[in-house]
Amino acid sequence: MKLLHKKSIYESDYEESLRHDEEIDDIISKLLSLPDYHSEFQLRFEDDYHKEMNVPLDYESFLHNIFDFIAEQDIKNGVDVLLTDEGNLCFMAYGQSYTIRSTGVSDVVRTSVTVISKDEDDNKVDFGQHFACPVPENEQTNKPKSEHVL
Repeated sequence: MKLLHKKSIYESDYEESLRHDEEIDDIISKLLSLPDYHSEFQLRFEDDYHKEMNVPLDYESFLHNIFDFIAEQDIKNGVDVLLTDEGNLCFMAYGQSYTIRSTGVSDVVRTSVTVISKDEDDNKVDFGQHFACPVPENEQTNKPKSEHVL
């Protein structure tokens, strides 16, 4: 999976989070400009504790409903948007932190919602055709100058 913005919100400082918010606004605008495709939302818990305790859930809906669906998740620490290797969209929501008493392990509730859409002809929508993945900041700054594109 590849981020559709330059840096994960979970790793961002205040200034970077402001840029992240602008990038997310652009992604939302672009998504809303697409047809309201029939979609499946696959909800999965990604953190170890909740992954073991919850069954994966699938919902049928329409593409533009994804924002209401994401708002119902634990998004206390923000949301990233990714493009999967299959061309689907994946929203990774970072929720509240927790500590497992028995082990002392701390983590954050992480929930992924993968959007699989089909067009009016029942063909799978490849969101890679609509969204470009930027080069992450750490890859931009770590390249020698000779590798930068002029």
